[in-house]
This record gives sequence, C-alpha cells and structure tokens, in this order.
Amino acid sequence: MSSRDDLEQSHEELLRWTDFGRWLAAVRVERGYTQAHTAKQAGMGIQTLVSLEHGGYRRTADGPWITPNPRDETLASLARVLGVNPEEMFRRIGRHNERRRTRESLRRASGKRAGRERIDELERRVAEVEAQLQEMAADTEARRARERGA
Repeated sequence: MSSRDDLEQSHEELLRWTDFGRWLAAVRVERGYTQAHTAKQAGMGIQTLVSLEHGGYRRTADGPWITPNPRDETLASLARVLGVNPEEMFRRIGRHNERRRTRESLRRASGKRAGRERIDELERRVAEVEAQLQEMAADTEARRARERGA
C-alpha cells in the first residue's frame, strides 16, 4: 500500500470517527444526559467519552490526532446507557478486532512476543555455555592440582 493510500485511508478513518462522535454527542444530548452522567453510568472515564465524542484527541497541543479505539464491551455499555442498539455503533465504526488500529497493534504485540521468546532462548543458551565454561575451568583447576601434587 502506498503512502497516498495510507493517507486516504487515515483520512477516511478520521471522518468516520468524527461522524460517529457527532452522532454520539447528539444522541446523548437528545436524551438530556451530561457527559459526566453518561460516562459514570457506562462505567468509563469522562475523558474516554469526550475522546469518543470528538472523534479522537491529541496528547500534546501540536501532536498528531489520535483516533479512539474502544473495545466492543465499552461501546455496548455506552449503547445500553443511551438506549441504542450496540450494532448501530458497530455499523458506524466497526468492531474492535476489525479496526485497522487494532490489527496493527496486534501485529506489533505479536512481534514483541516473538522478540521476547528469542531473547529468552538466547539467555538460556548463554546460561548453558556459562555452565560449560565453569565446568571446564573446574576440570582444568583439578588437573593442575594433580600435576602439582605428582
């Protein structure tokens, strides 16, 4: 995939999250709920809800826009509080395991696991070699002691 394709896909994803956020805020306001009430009833932090309603957030003022990536359970809980069908939310933004950001995250995690397994294997092999060297050093010391005594 070219960087232009990535940019277009990122733009489409940003628009999808922005549209979802506007819809979510409109549903909440229509119900007469505050963000604080909705977040508390849904069992989430208010910043999580704010991020969903804004379609993302920035970690720093000049940082990149980061789209949210809530788990399905989070959206289902929010849907329950707002009295909407969770499938409507999934239709708008997809399920957690189907989103590009989740798939990329899982690939990174998989790579980290493979790297950790490789490190563990190398550490095991180093320990074996160190044990062999200690055994060889002890054998050499014993041989020298015998030679001195002879």
